[in-house]
Amino acid sequence: MPKWDFQAESQLYLAFEFQNNQYTYRAMPFGTKHSSIYFATAMEPIMQQIRMKLDIRIINYVDGILFIHQNKEYLKNMTLKNCQTELNQTVIFLGCEWNLSNATVETKSKKQLLLIYDLFNMRRWINTGTEIIVKQAAKLIAQQNYLRLQFQEASLFLNTMDHQKAQSARLRGWNTMMIMNKTAIPNLNWWIARLRASIPAQLIQIPPQMTMTTDAAPSGWGLNIRERIGNNTNCSWNLE
Repeated sequence: MPKWDFQAESQLYLAFEFQNNQYTYRAMPFGTKHSSIYFATAMEPIMQQIRMKLDIRIINYVDGILFIHQNKEYLKNMTLKNCQTELNQTVIFLGCEWNLSNATVETKSKKQLLLIYDLFNMRRWINTGTEIIVKQAAKLIAQQNYLRLQFQEASLFLNTMDHQKAQSARLRGWNTMMIMNKTAIPNLNWWIARLRASIPAQLIQIPPQMTMTTDAAPSGWGLNIRERIGNNTNCSWNLE
């Protein structure tokens, strides 16, 4: 197994006391299995402070950190020396394509094709009643759940599969076999259609040009229209 030693100057901060003796970790105490969790936990308060004090948007996943700002020079001055300033308006990050000019995110085509292939296989196995490993179903659900940034309704179309997977894992274990119920097929069809359409998701909510609200009244219906520029137009009509 590889040896993951801490730097000597960092070992001081990893010291602890037990039965009047002082010890310090020289390497990761539990190996690399939980290192990503520890790193993300340690980085979260730092990210919060940066978001609060600097006008910089941060998107991070474990040790991958993306800083976004409209002014390239400002971003270069405010970030660390060993960070790289991305000059392009299109950034590949976490398997997705981030278009910074129009604030959209889209899953890379290769990743889409691989997931569509897995979804087709799952649909075929469900139709034929083929047994699959519980871990295999969990892996597919994790891949779909990973795309919630682009497909905001994703969690709604994972409930059926996730419930069956969780029930099988609880009753028989993760390494056992299961047969997915056909009630999951509509959800799989939704995912396949969405991935084929590949519509980029907006990272910034676009305000509506106009909103309309209606309400019942003793003499008919009332209507209120509010334009984006702030002008109000009120009108009403009768059902007669």
